[in-house]
Amino acid sequence: MTIPAVTLTYLIENSASTPGLASEHGLAVLVETSEHTFLFDTGASPAFLDNADLLGIDLSKVEAIALSHGHYDHTGGLEAFLERFGGRPVWMHPAGFEHKTHLLEASHSIGMPASRKRYEELGAEFLDASQPVWLTDDLLLSGEIPRKEGFPVGIAGLGVLREGKNSQDLLLDDLSLFISLPAGIVVQTGCAHSGVLNILAQASKLLPGKTILGIFGGTHLVALTPEQVQFTLNILLQSGLQCLGACHCTGEEASKVLAQGFGEWFARLGAGSRIRLWHDGAIALD
Repeated sequence: MTIPAVTLTYLIENSASTPGLASEHGLAVLVETSEHTFLFDTGASPAFLDNADLLGIDLSKVEAIALSHGHYDHTGGLEAFLERFGGRPVWMHPAGFEHKTHLLEASHSIGMPASRKRYEELGAEFLDASQPVWLTDDLLLSGEIPRKEGFPVGIAGLGVLREGKNSQDLLLDDLSLFISLPAGIVVQTGCAHSGVLNILAQASKLLPGKTILGIFGGTHLVALTPEQVQFTLNILLQSGLQCLGACHCTGEEASKVLAQGFGEWFARLGAGSRIRLWHDGAIALD
């Protein structure tokens, strides 16, 4: 088979699919095309750097980083990456810098573990991704994702501290990566706090006329009711989606529902998982 158009390698996740790799509550994905290399999220700690070393991956080739949102489990390794490899452009929504908390526990910070000043001292150049951004001809950051009435979102229990008041965090900083291939679209999510169905609607809006071939990443279905999970599954099945690879914040019960619905087209992803995508729509999971 020809060289893949895009390869996604999961450097850290809640579990490890490759023996010997570290796992943690976090997500970091290496995104490679024939000419470009990006990092999508940085896990909760420097552990993804060690996993990359074990996998023989040279992260010095990473030219830019995209952060799906400002929670620690997706940004916790950023400081260590910058310390080791030097400054990089970092695409993210400005709301990612807010003081994120648990809604009922304002003192418990779950946001980015270092300050913007610290990251910038290490060479980070923060770039606004609140609007859609083409990283390459094939890779599109979603921008802020509109929420459609009736489509569930994964924000329950999550707060933001503003001017001393802790309130519901709408997670407007939640971004996804859309991989645009001639045969269709593949979606890489971070946590999908915007709601999986809203994310697919945004992909279809930005890339009209293209079929959604696959969705990979966190779905945050863990925060939804069983009825909302079933509703989401039904729409996904109706969409003609070819495959779904879930991980991180999907939840065990929701994963079982998805696995029953998609059968052999469902995959559980972990650290070491690799997804290869071809222009003709072929998808391979190692």
